[in-house]
Amino acid sequence: MAMQLATEAEDVQQRAHTATTLGRHLTYVGQVSDALDVIGLVHSDWRGIPPLGRAAVRIVEARAYAKSHDSQACIRAVAQCDEEFAASGLDGAEDPVWGYYADAGQILGDAGHALFDIAMATHDRQQMAMTISRLQSAYSYHPMGAARSRALTMIRIACLQVRNGNFASGLNSVRAGLTDARGVHSSRLRDDLRVLDSVLANSDPEPSLAGELAAARAHVAECVRQV
Repeated sequence: MAMQLATEAEDVQQRAHTATTLGRHLTYVGQVSDALDVIGLVHSDWRGIPPLGRAAVRIVEARAYAKSHDSQACIRAVAQCDEEFAASGLDGAEDPVWGYYADAGQILGDAGHALFDIAMATHDRQQMAMTISRLQSAYSYHPMGAARSRALTMIRIACLQVRNGNFASGLNSVRAGLTDARGVHSSRLRDDLRVLDSVLANSDPEPSLAGELAAARAHVAECVRQV
C-alpha cells in the first residue's frame, strides 16, 4: 500500500525508502527472492535518488544476496554502497528521507552484517578478517547510547573471531558484546546470540581457555533469556 501511494504521488524518495524497508523485512523473514524483486523496482527511479539513498538500496541488496549465498553479488553490492556513500557529500544528514544513513558507522555496520553472512557460510579466512576489520570500524563509530547497534556488531565480531580460531580476542569480544546487550530487547539480537552460542559450542580452543569458554556460554545463555 505504501509503495502504491508513493508511486501515485510520484514521490521517488518515499517509494525507494519504502522499498528498502520492505526489502529488509522480507530478507529477515527469509523471503529473499521477494526482497530482491521489491528492491529491483527502485532501479527505474535510480537517477532521481541521491547517492545516500542509493547507498541504502545497495545495503539491502547486499543483505539479500548474502542470505541467498551469492557471495560475489553481495561483495559487489557492498562495494557499490561504499562508492555511493563516498559520493554523498557532507549535507546528507540534513536529508529528511535518507539522513539516517549519513553515518559511517551505520553504513559500515549494515554492509558489514551482509558480509558476515558470507564469511560465516564460506569459512574464508581472508573474508573473515576483512569483515572483522569492517565491523570493528563500525563499532568505533557507534555512539555509547546506541546499545543495540553496538551489541549486534560486537557479537558478530566475536562469532567471526572464534570461528577464525582467535579465541582470546573472541572471548574478549563476547564479554564486550554481552555488556552492550544489557537492557536491550531485540529478536534479532536474540538470534545472533544463539548463533554465537553455536559457534562457541563447536569451537576447539586450547585447554587453558576451556573454563573461559564454558563461562562465556553460560553468560550468553543468560543473556538470551533476557533480550
